[in-house]
Amino acid sequence: MLTSEFQKSSRSQFRGECLAARIDGDGGVELQDTVNPDRILGLPSAEWVALLRDHGRMSMS
Repeated sequence: MLTSEFQKSSRSQFRGECLAARIDGDGGVELQDTVNPDRILGLPSAEWVALLRDHGRMSMS
């Protein structure tokens, strides 16, 4: 579950090439490049759910 702090996936490798995610102040999600932490992409929560669903990370049942 996401919080207001950036979190990397437990599936992240140790190479450092991954994304971290957090909930933003408006209920959306922000993604951060862990190699370039100044790069942050904001997504509405519906887009985040669709991304997870489309990549098999979330069951909608």
